[in-house]
Amino acid sequence: MPQNLLACHGALGLVCAVGGNGRIVHFEGDVYRAKEVQSPMEHDLRGVFVESPHRAWAVGDAGTILRYDGERWHPVALASRVSALTCIWGHPSDGISIGGRRYLLNMHPTHDATLIDSDADLRAIWGRHPEDVWYVCGGRLALHWGGERAERIDLPGDDDEEWSAVAGTDDGLTYIVGVSGCMLRTDGRRWEEIATDTTELLTGAVCVGRSLYVTTDGGMVRQWDGRRWRTVAFSAFGALHAVCHVDGVIWACGDRCVVIQHRPDEGGR
Repeated sequence: MPQNLLACHGALGLVCAVGGNGRIVHFEGDVYRAKEVQSPMEHDLRGVFVESPHRAWAVGDAGTILRYDGERWHPVALASRVSALTCIWGHPSDGISIGGRRYLLNMHPTHDATLIDSDADLRAIWGRHPEDVWYVCGGRLALHWGGERAERIDLPGDDDEEWSAVAGTDDGLTYIVGVSGCMLRTDGRRWEEIATDTTELLTGAVCVGRSLYVTTDGGMVRQWDGRRWRTVAFSAFGALHAVCHVDGVIWACGDRCVVIQHRPDEGGR
């Protein structure tokens, strides 16, 4: 039975999608040719971050951390036992941040790794730079790191609702998505709720210029241009779980190992 792909990310020359039972799929080279890659672990992988065609990271259940060196994926051992790791984000000058249930792991390129115990259940991490980082947590909580301290922000929603993804623009807009029917947007000073024109849950998000692209649990890739929504791609095989933007292409992955590519300037493919 095909495993679901739960996360995707890429850099020029390499896009990685990861998911159930340690599944890893690469799209490599100038034409992004698909390639199944051997994984050293069978735990579900829930987050991936690609720095370059020769360096990438993946995280998942049972504290799994994998590092790609341009040839193979290798497990990274932790000094402490941790539970599921769910999200990862990186910056060239500040290394990698990995989040999970009650843990935040910072792996700096020139310093020792730091493991921080937390009362938060981290679901998603995204930032413009190391002094402007957003964390989406379980229990409808967001944390915003501004360089000196973390601001706690209680997000709206019913008790059984959760926010699941965060993305932003270079000029200061940040979007948090997940709850059916609406999303949140902030410019750093005020918040507003925006209708999503669908009852489906939004599962992933990425900004391209002033546009926001999201995936849904109904298998859609949707675009918000700041005024209206439109569906730009669709999977007939179930939910889509993540979306990224690499080399002018929107990539989305989901159930039954589906990977969708959409070119905004060509209407998709």
